[in-house]
Amino acid sequence: MRRVLTISFLLSFLFILPLGCQEGEEGDEVLARIGGQVITESDLEEFILTFPPDQQERFKTEEGKKILLEGLINQKILELAAKEVGLQDDPLVKMRMEYAALRVLVGEYFNRYINENLWIPEAQLKDYYEGHKDDYVAPEKVKIRCIVKKEEADARAIYERLMKGEKFEVIANNESEDVSSRSLAGLLPEFDIDGVGAVGVARDKDIQKKAFEMEVGGISNPILTDYGFVIIMVDERIPEGQLPFEEVRAEVARALAVSDEDIASYYDQNIDRYKQTEMYEVASCYFSDKGTAQSALEELRAEKKNFSQVAEESEIEDSAKGRGGYFNWLKKGGMVSALGRSEEAEALIWAGDVGDYVGPVKGEKGWHIFYIKDYKPSGFKSLDEVYDSISDILYSQYRTEAGDRAFADLMDKYDVVNYMELGEYRTMSAKEIMEVAKNASNPVQAINAYKAVVALYPNDEQADKAQFLIGFLNAEELSRFEDAEEAFKKLLKEYPDSDFVDDTRWMLENMGSEAPLSDEVEDAVDEALTE
Repeated sequence: MRRVLTISFLLSFLFILPLGCQEGEEGDEVLARIGGQVITESDLEEFILTFPPDQQERFKTEEGKKILLEGLINQKILELAAKEVGLQDDPLVKMRMEYAALRVLVGEYFNRYINENLWIPEAQLKDYYEGHKDDYVAPEKVKIRCIVKKEEADARAIYERLMKGEKFEVIANNESEDVSSRSLAGLLPEFDIDGVGAVGVARDKDIQKKAFEMEVGGISNPILTDYGFVIIMVDERIPEGQLPFEEVRAEVARALAVSDEDIASYYDQNIDRYKQTEMYEVASCYFSDKGTAQSALEELRAEKKNFSQVAEESEIEDSAKGRGGYFNWLKKGGMVSALGRSEEAEALIWAGDVGDYVGPVKGEKGWHIFYIKDYKPSGFKSLDEVYDSISDILYSQYRTEAGDRAFADLMDKYDVVNYMELGEYRTMSAKEIMEVAKNASNPVQAINAYKAVVALYPNDEQADKAQFLIGFLNAEELSRFEDAEEAFKKLLKEYPDSDFVDDTRWMLENMGSEAPLSDEVEDAVDEALTE
């Protein structure tokens, strides 16, 4: 079953690793041989780079490389078998391969120029980057590996083994109780001194502080955290450095799209969305009898154990044990995880303070105890608290608008005409469509008819009139000044000898202002509508 799953996973990336060499280059280890072709260490490393950045670390471990190599062998076997029966010459297969290549090409263009660049010109991006280089300096970072044990004695025993020379990665892979990092031999993503980028146990401030005090290869004593007892090894130190433009292109585009002023303005205009009631963040677990719950509570208060250890010994679900208990923000009258509404629990929590352990409280599942982790007063969330969420909202809006602009610009650039959208106009002459537009019941219907004239009959004597009226109706009837400007500029570009050029220039200079239409423009409109 694993063989099928692996090749299915690889094929989802629409990638074929080019293998043609008979032997690896000197110093390039041969990892597999398929007939007369080989897969080398450098082949594997290059293939890893084709995966999204957040998946690459997974395949840089020994176990990850083994899985990837097996998949590449399977892929190559299928490739050779397919070529042997001539599938590469099958018309349907060739067509699918062409479409697959096309999807990769257009997908890359969309991601790079629209989704990331937000359709902002390259020169504008670079100008902003050059003027804000101090904003794009990567701080010093560390990358660590961790081994997590719930019991201090177990962590101490592992520390002694490490001091005797056992490999950190092997123990982490086999014995760490941190599920998220164990498959990566304990490796965690890099983070800076402020904890930016930290995940899992690296969120603990003591872990972060210790990591920046250690040298590469250094191993810490067990550190008590909410996750249990953690031993860390510094895997890499990454010095501070200027980030090149190519690496921060998307960040630069986002900075241009969504400014601090935009975010502050949105916050002020939508302040009522950010009301919050008084809340406590609590962790909880439960035991079947009151005495056990009371004993656990006393051990917590005496600092003999942390809450993660107590949760591990409790009778909650295994998934909750892995998180160190149940967690939730509790409002007055709100639901407590695994307990429901409880006036008794609520009273104990509201009478306590951050850092207190309270309970036990009887529920259907047993006796619950609580750890008060954090507190938020009633009022309004600060701008700092909601900054990122507002930024995401505005960024999403801008990206949607950027996509619309991009496709509009590209359709104009490549002179796109979708004849199916023109419907019945395709069977009519230019004069007939102009008559339909003149008798339309509203400006939008008229504009659509004039657009049909320009699309179907761009060289007809009616076309420049239609183009002028598209701009005029957008400006004067609908106050769509951007659409009007686009229409007028198209007239100047496509019909430079039109009788409406002077009137178009007047509209470009004066539309949106309080200036009345000039006599010449009024005459031009009458002429366009009557001829």
